[in-house]
Amino acid sequence: MPLYKNTHLDIDVNNKSDRIEWGHARYQATFRPDQAYEMCIQWAIASGNIVAELIIGWFRKAQTCRLQMVPIPADPLALPFTEKSDPLRGPIYVPLNEEPLLRGKSALFEGFPEDTWLERLFLFQEAIVGRFGFIKCTVESTSHAADVGDHLYVHVTGNMFILIPTTVKSEQKGLRAKPVNKLVNAGRYPVHPEAAPSPHEGYITRHVDVKNRDCYDTSRRMGFLWSWNHMISKKWKGSQAPAAGDEVFQIRMLRDFKHFCANHEQRLSQFWDQCWEIREKATGIKCC
Repeated sequence: MPLYKNTHLDIDVNNKSDRIEWGHARYQATFRPDQAYEMCIQWAIASGNIVAELIIGWFRKAQTCRLQMVPIPADPLALPFTEKSDPLRGPIYVPLNEEPLLRGKSALFEGFPEDTWLERLFLFQEAIVGRFGFIKCTVESTSHAADVGDHLYVHVTGNMFILIPTTVKSEQKGLRAKPVNKLVNAGRYPVHPEAAPSPHEGYITRHVDVKNRDCYDTSRRMGFLWSWNHMISKKWKGSQAPAAGDEVFQIRMLRDFKHFCANHEQRLSQFWDQCWEIREKATGIKCC
């Protein structure tokens, strides 16, 4: 089944325009209540006020269905891949401090098959973003267009995005991975030489510590890309079902997320222990 479906769109639903208003709509083929649902409006001939009136009408109808509708940019991360990229919208790299979690181990998931380490790391990162109120946001302009396994998430308020750069794709979950061919000096985690690198790795590389050469090892560098949703204006925040949170709330969220990933007050270590406890209860196997 295709990710998106297309249909013609009647933009001038109230027949206010004296000319032809011509548009198309792209919408996700499958709705999942635990994920964000995307609809895209495209038009070749349309008046700005007519389009705005249509979107506001949809927004009001969504409220009656107890759904929250917010606008998002076509490229939520706005990474500087081209000369026309907006430098003021570049995402923020938030590193994940794994050192307190090793506890004498040479690798974070030592004791498990090495060909599952990357997937286990991704699942742990996904649990972290879920803890902070982020849900899956499948946007065609990210992983599906680049053919990589990057996973995008949006906050339930609609104010923030998080991307987990990884080579683990959604369709690989539950499937047994092929044996990993280790490279020389590969570091702590196995590297798949045939896997296409994420297009976001170059951006992350520029934000790691230049003095620490280990940070440039793709197999060791881990973290998140954080971006704001600048399309939520006061009109959306002041509605009956607002995209909650002002700038103070957004800054507080980012600060709290950074502190968590840096293991301030042992919060990351405590969450790591809780994840192990849940696994032990589910499997009945005691882990060290």
